[in-house]
Amino acid sequence: FRTDLGRVLFTLIEISYKLLWYHSDAEHIFKEAEEILSKSSRTESNHQEMHKNQIEKLVHMGFTAQHAQDALERTKYDLNAAMKLLSGQEYTDDHEKGTRNLNKRKYIYSRYGPFIPFQEFRKQCFQPNPLAIQVLTEMGFNHDDAIDALRICYNNENLACEYLIVDKEQQNIISATYEQGLDSNSSIFQAIMENSIVQRALNNPRIFLILLHLYENPSTITIYLNDPDVGYMLLQISRIYNAERYPVYVLSSN
Repeated sequence: FRTDLGRVLFTLIEISYKLLWYHSDAEHIFKEAEEILSKSSRTESNHQEMHKNQIEKLVHMGFTAQHAQDALERTKYDLNAAMKLLSGQEYTDDHEKGTRNLNKRKYIYSRYGPFIPFQEFRKQCFQPNPLAIQVLTEMGFNHDDAIDALRICYNNENLACEYLIVDKEQQNIISATYEQGLDSNSSIFQAIMENSIVQRALNNPRIFLILLHLYENPSTITIYLNDPDVGYMLLQISRIYNAERYPVYVLSSN
């Protein structure tokens, strides 16, 4: 069960995500979800010196440090793309309001916007390691490919490099391991989804956010096993999983 826990969690999150998209408090729920996903990929060791050097280059070009930081985050630390973004119409001064458009953080979720699949939502939240991007692009890899590799490999530069080296078929196998749920036609999926405890849990915003945090930080599972709601649900899922994966056959004595 622990081996496939990531796929189980991904499945639960993806379904809960869809159910909560039109929740009355969806705006708040998905702001928290965005914070969880962004924070899990943005670590203290995210090479602040690299940030500083990139920001200084943009500041020397006449942009403010705040705008430089925002543009770098939006372009996933692609310096050239950040320069183009800062030079565009979106970043021109709003003389009437005396501010710039980017002073207000733009969240991904919009109550009046189109539905965004969970994989795309997670992709937009991801904050890549800027130094790792520099190393990988200097090795000749495409900037966007480097970002995808880092996202799949949890910002691990060495694993991302190995991922980029293998052929496309192997890449698909690796990415499916980390970013794919259970087969919706499988008996395990059907049994889990038919469980009333799971059904109620997937409509609960608190449980959705906990599952999201657990998916991004698997080592925290021991903390949530003691949670009265999440722990009991995971126990039920574990039992269902094992019953479907390793069915017990009763042999007739006749």
